[in-house]
Amino acid sequence: MQSVNDETLTACQPAAPIRPTALHEGIADSVRERILAHQLPPGSPVDEVALARHYGVSRTPVREAIKVLVNEGLLRMTPYQGSCVAEVGREDLLELLDVIELLDKHALHQLALYPEKAELLRLFDAYERRAAAPPGQAGAAWTSFCCQVREVLGNTPFAAVSRNLQQQLRLGLGPRLDELDRGAPPEHRAKLLRALLDADWAGLEAGVAIHSSVLRANILPVFDQLSKDRVGVTETN
Repeated sequence: MQSVNDETLTACQPAAPIRPTALHEGIADSVRERILAHQLPPGSPVDEVALARHYGVSRTPVREAIKVLVNEGLLRMTPYQGSCVAEVGREDLLELLDVIELLDKHALHQLALYPEKAELLRLFDAYERRAAAPPGQAGAAWTSFCCQVREVLGNTPFAAVSRNLQQQLRLGLGPRLDELDRGAPPEHRAKLLRALLDADWAGLEAGVAIHSSVLRANILPVFDQLSKDRVGVTETN
């Protein structure tokens, strides 16, 4: 299993310049990006000394960056053993999808009441374009749409929670999330748009349930296979 050490850091692209006013945040951003891209898969150990050497800094900002990522649930600290990339179990994933579905229903109920219908149509059009994009270019169509809805509605706490939940999904699936989250089939997307425009609460509930069901059906088999592959790599090592 790949880990953060001198060898792997040397093999990757040169470190991006770190903002001097927020050194630990810049390091956290860089490591977060590698975690969510599964360049550092779940379970990978993180070498604090190697990170400090890679970014050309002392261990203090690296420790602060690790604390940030631990608080986000991306790293796990073990006393006397250091840190490693957090792992998402199958039960964790199922609970995560349940919470996301509840938040999505709330967001779309609020969107149906939003007075700026042109903005509603703009958001939905962006979702349609992502959903119709070639595989791998959808950009997590459905979850991104719901995140953007919360941003537009100005509900800062819900938007922050939504971003964190999507981040946890990406922790479990890595870049595969972009190709798996394609949204529902066109006929269901059309029904959802009509329910939004008509403020049809029953239609919204049904539409979100269908989208969530499609997302689960796409994600779970791939997640199970990724988990088996990681177990196989661990046993080999």
